[in-house]
Amino acid sequence: MLSAAMFDTGYVTVARWKGTPIRVHWSTPLGMLLFGRFAFVPGFWLGYLLIVGLHEMGHAFLMRRVGLHARSIEIHALGGQARYGGGSVSQWQRSVVAWGGVLAQAVLLVAALVVAAFVPITSPFVAQLLSALTWTNVWIMALNLMPLPPLDGADAWKLPRLWRERRGRRAARVARERIEVRVPTRGAERELELGEVDEEKVRETVRRALADAARDSSPGKRKRDVQ
Repeated sequence: MLSAAMFDTGYVTVARWKGTPIRVHWSTPLGMLLFGRFAFVPGFWLGYLLIVGLHEMGHAFLMRRVGLHARSIEIHALGGQARYGGGSVSQWQRSVVAWGGVLAQAVLLVAALVVAAFVPITSPFVAQLLSALTWTNVWIMALNLMPLPPLDGADAWKLPRLWRERRGRRAARVARERIEVRVPTRGAERELELGEVDEEKVRETVRRALADAARDSSPGKRKRDVQ
Protein backbone atom coordinates (compact mmCIF):
# COMPACT_ATOMS: atom_id res chain seq x y z
CA MET A 1 0.00 0.00 0.00
CA LEU A 2 1.00 3.65 0.19
CA SER A 3 4.31 4.47 1.81
CA ALA A 4 6.17 7.67 2.55
CA ALA A 5 9.61 8.71 3.78
CA MET A 6 8.03 10.23 6.91
CA PHE A 7 7.30 6.69 8.13
CA ASP A 8 10.94 5.55 8.28
CA THR A 9 11.03 5.87 12.09
CA GLY A 10 8.60 5.83 15.00
CA TYR A 11 7.65 2.11 15.02
CA VAL A 12 7.04 -0.41 17.78
CA THR A 13 7.51 -4.12 17.05
CA VAL A 14 4.35 -5.93 18.19
CA ALA A 15 4.93 -9.43 16.78
CA ARG A 16 6.98 -11.55 14.39
CA TRP A 17 5.78 -13.65 11.47
CA LYS A 18 8.22 -16.33 10.32
CA GLY A 19 11.06 -14.21 11.63
CA THR A 20 9.85 -10.98 10.03
CA PRO A 21 9.02 -8.23 12.56
CA ILE A 22 5.54 -6.70 12.39
CA ARG A 23 5.86 -3.05 13.35
CA VAL A 24 3.15 -0.48 14.07
CA HIS A 25 3.75 3.26 13.66
CA TRP A 26 2.55 5.74 16.25
CA SER A 27 0.38 7.41 13.56
CA THR A 28 -1.71 4.26 12.97
CA PRO A 29 -4.61 5.37 15.25
CA LEU A 30 -4.90 8.56 13.18
CA GLY A 31 -5.34 6.46 10.06
CA MET A 32 -7.97 4.33 11.78
CA LEU A 33 -9.90 7.46 12.77
CA LEU A 34 -9.59 8.92 9.29
CA PHE A 35 -10.83 5.81 7.48
CA GLY A 36 -13.52 5.37 10.14
CA ARG A 37 -14.77 8.92 9.42
CA PHE A 38 -13.87 9.99 12.96
CA ALA A 39 -16.69 7.90 14.42
CA PHE A 40 -16.46 5.50 17.35
CA VAL A 41 -16.40 2.24 15.40
CA PRO A 42 -14.10 -0.23 17.20
CA GLY A 43 -15.24 -3.11 15.00
CA PHE A 44 -14.23 -1.17 11.90
CA TRP A 45 -10.88 -0.25 13.44
CA LEU A 46 -10.11 -3.91 14.07
CA GLY A 47 -11.18 -4.84 10.56
CA TYR A 48 -9.02 -2.11 9.08
CA LEU A 49 -5.97 -3.36 10.99
CA LEU A 50 -6.65 -6.91 9.79
CA ILE A 51 -6.92 -5.74 6.17
CA VAL A 52 -3.69 -3.74 6.24
CA GLY A 53 -1.78 -6.36 8.22
CA LEU A 54 -2.80 -9.27 5.98
CA HIS A 55 -2.21 -7.15 2.87
CA GLU A 56 1.41 -6.58 3.86
CA MET A 57 1.83 -10.19 5.00
CA GLY A 58 0.72 -11.23 1.52
CA HIS A 59 3.50 -9.11 0.05
CA ALA A 60 6.02 -10.63 2.47
CA PHE A 61 4.84 -14.17 1.64
CA LEU A 62 5.42 -13.69 -2.09
CA MET A 63 8.74 -12.00 -1.40
CA ARG A 64 9.96 -15.27 0.06
CA ARG A 65 8.46 -17.25 -2.82
CA VAL A 66 10.52 -15.31 -5.37
CA GLY A 67 13.73 -15.44 -3.35
CA LEU A 68 13.66 -12.06 -1.60
CA HIS A 69 14.24 -11.35 2.08
CA ALA A 70 11.25 -9.82 3.88
CA ARG A 71 12.90 -7.39 6.26
CA SER A 72 9.80 -6.00 7.99
CA ILE A 73 6.03 -5.60 7.83
CA GLU A 74 4.94 -2.10 8.79
CA ILE A 75 1.56 -0.48 9.49
CA HIS A 76 1.11 3.29 9.59
CA ALA A 77 -1.49 6.03 9.07
CA LEU A 78 -1.56 5.72 5.27
CA GLY A 79 -1.75 1.93 5.25
CA GLY A 80 1.47 -0.03 5.38
CA GLN A 81 4.44 -1.47 3.57
CA ALA A 82 6.48 -4.65 3.43
CA ARG A 83 10.18 -3.91 3.17
CA TYR A 84 12.72 -6.20 1.54
CA GLY A 85 16.42 -6.14 2.22
CA GLY A 86 19.60 -6.98 0.34
CA GLY A 87 20.28 -7.65 -3.31
CA SER A 88 18.77 -6.33 -6.49
CA VAL A 89 15.12 -6.89 -7.43
CA SER A 90 13.97 -7.70 -10.96
CA GLN A 91 10.80 -6.36 -12.52
CA TRP A 92 9.43 -9.92 -12.54
CA GLN A 93 9.92 -10.17 -8.75
CA ARG A 94 8.35 -6.75 -8.20
CA SER A 95 5.30 -7.69 -10.27
CA VAL A 96 4.78 -11.01 -8.49
CA VAL A 97 5.14 -9.42 -5.05
CA ALA A 98 2.71 -6.65 -6.02
CA TRP A 99 -0.11 -9.20 -6.26
CA GLY A 100 0.49 -10.55 -2.75
CA GLY A 101 -1.48 -7.84 -0.97
CA VAL A 102 -4.73 -8.02 -2.93
CA LEU A 103 -4.62 -11.83 -3.02
CA ALA A 104 -4.41 -11.91 0.77
CA GLN A 105 -7.31 -9.45 0.91
CA ALA A 106 -9.31 -11.67 -1.44
CA VAL A 107 -8.88 -14.61 0.94
CA LEU A 108 -10.02 -12.40 3.82
CA LEU A 109 -13.01 -11.23 1.77
CA VAL A 110 -14.17 -14.79 1.04
CA ALA A 111 -13.86 -15.72 4.72
CA ALA A 112 -15.85 -12.64 5.76
CA LEU A 113 -18.60 -13.36 3.22
CA VAL A 114 -18.93 -16.94 4.50
CA VAL A 115 -19.19 -15.72 8.09
CA ALA A 116 -21.73 -13.05 7.11
CA ALA A 117 -23.84 -15.66 5.33
CA PHE A 118 -23.99 -18.19 8.17
CA VAL A 119 -23.36 -16.31 11.43
CA PRO A 120 -26.10 -14.05 12.86
CA ILE A 121 -25.01 -10.45 13.38
CA THR A 122 -25.92 -9.81 17.00
CA SER A 123 -23.92 -6.70 17.87
CA PRO A 124 -22.78 -3.39 16.35
CA PHE A 125 -19.17 -4.50 16.81
CA VAL A 126 -19.64 -7.56 14.58
CA ALA A 127 -21.56 -5.51 12.02
CA GLN A 128 -18.77 -2.94 11.89
CA LEU A 129 -16.13 -5.66 11.60
CA LEU A 130 -17.88 -7.44 8.73
CA SER A 131 -18.52 -4.15 6.97
CA ALA A 132 -14.81 -3.39 7.07
CA LEU A 133 -13.84 -6.88 5.90
CA THR A 134 -16.23 -6.73 2.94
CA TRP A 135 -17.06 -3.28 1.55
CA THR A 136 -13.98 -1.44 2.81
CA ASN A 137 -11.83 -4.41 1.84
CA VAL A 138 -13.12 -4.34 -1.75
CA TRP A 139 -12.61 -0.59 -1.95
CA ILE A 140 -8.98 -0.88 -0.79
CA MET A 141 -8.36 -3.72 -3.27
CA ALA A 142 -9.70 -1.63 -6.15
CA LEU A 143 -7.63 1.37 -5.07
CA ASN A 144 -4.42 -0.65 -4.87
CA LEU A 145 -4.91 -2.19 -8.32
CA MET A 146 -5.01 1.17 -10.06
CA PRO A 147 -2.00 1.26 -12.45
CA LEU A 148 -0.47 4.32 -10.83
CA PRO A 149 2.69 4.51 -8.71
CA PRO A 150 3.16 4.04 -5.82
CA LEU A 151 0.10 1.76 -5.83
CA ASP A 152 0.53 -1.98 -6.34
CA GLY A 153 -1.19 -1.87 -9.71
CA ALA A 154 1.76 0.01 -11.23
CA ASP A 155 3.78 -3.23 -11.05
CA ALA A 156 1.03 -5.85 -10.77
CA TRP A 157 -0.42 -5.30 -14.25
CA LYS A 158 3.00 -5.81 -15.85
CA LEU A 159 2.96 -9.46 -14.79
CA PRO A 160 0.96 -10.89 -17.78
CA ARG A 161 3.42 -9.38 -20.28
CA LEU A 162 6.43 -10.52 -18.25
CA TRP A 163 4.96 -14.02 -17.97
CA ARG A 164 4.53 -14.25 -21.75
CA GLU A 165 8.11 -13.09 -22.25
CA ARG A 166 9.41 -15.70 -19.79
CA ARG A 167 7.45 -18.42 -21.59
CA GLY A 168 8.95 -17.29 -24.90
CA ARG A 169 12.50 -17.41 -23.53
CA ARG A 170 11.87 -20.82 -22.00
CA ALA A 171 10.56 -22.16 -25.31
CA ALA A 172 13.63 -20.77 -27.08
CA ARG A 173 15.93 -22.53 -24.62
CA VAL A 174 14.14 -25.82 -25.18
CA ALA A 175 14.51 -25.37 -28.93
CA ARG A 176 18.27 -24.87 -28.48
CA GLU A 177 18.74 -27.72 -26.04
CA ARG A 178 21.78 -29.99 -26.27
CA ILE A 179 22.23 -31.73 -29.61
CA GLU A 180 24.36 -34.79 -30.11
CA VAL A 181 25.90 -35.42 -33.51
CA ARG A 182 27.49 -38.81 -34.14
CA VAL A 183 29.82 -39.18 -37.11
CA PRO A 184 31.35 -42.62 -38.04
CA THR A 185 35.13 -42.61 -38.45
CA ARG A 186 37.60 -45.53 -38.62
CA GLY A 187 34.89 -47.98 -37.61
CA ALA A 188 34.14 -46.10 -34.41
CA GLU A 189 31.97 -43.13 -33.57
CA ARG A 190 33.02 -39.60 -32.88
CA GLU A 191 30.54 -37.90 -30.58
CA LEU A 192 30.30 -34.18 -30.73
CA GLU A 193 28.31 -32.56 -27.95
CA LEU A 194 27.04 -29.17 -28.83
CA GLY A 195 25.67 -26.90 -26.11
CA GLU A 196 23.12 -24.19 -26.61
CA VAL A 197 23.98 -23.19 -30.18
CA ASP A 198 21.98 -21.98 -33.11
CA GLU A 199 21.11 -24.03 -36.18
CA GLU A 200 23.80 -22.52 -38.42
CA LYS A 201 26.54 -23.41 -35.95
CA VAL A 202 25.24 -26.97 -35.80
CA ARG A 203 25.41 -27.28 -39.60
CA GLU A 204 28.95 -25.90 -39.67
CA THR A 205 30.10 -28.33 -36.99
CA VAL A 206 28.55 -31.25 -38.86
CA ARG A 207 30.28 -30.21 -42.11
CA ARG A 208 33.64 -30.05 -40.39
CA ALA A 209 33.11 -33.41 -38.72
CA LEU A 210 32.19 -35.03 -42.04
CA ALA A 211 35.24 -33.49 -43.69
CA ASP A 212 37.47 -34.86 -40.93
CA ALA A 213 35.88 -38.28 -41.31
CA ALA A 214 36.46 -38.22 -45.09
CA ARG A 215 40.14 -37.36 -44.63
CA ASP A 216 40.59 -40.06 -42.01
CA SER A 217 39.08 -42.71 -44.30
CA SER A 218 40.92 -41.65 -47.52
CA PRO A 219 43.38 -44.21 -49.13
CA GLY A 220 46.28 -41.76 -48.87
CA LYS A 221 45.71 -41.29 -45.17
CA ARG A 222 45.47 -45.05 -44.58
CA LYS A 223 48.69 -45.60 -46.58
CA ARG A 224 50.60 -43.06 -44.50
CA ASP A 225 49.27 -44.66 -41.32
CA VAL A 226 50.53 -48.09 -42.47
CA GLN A 227 53.99 -46.70 -43.27
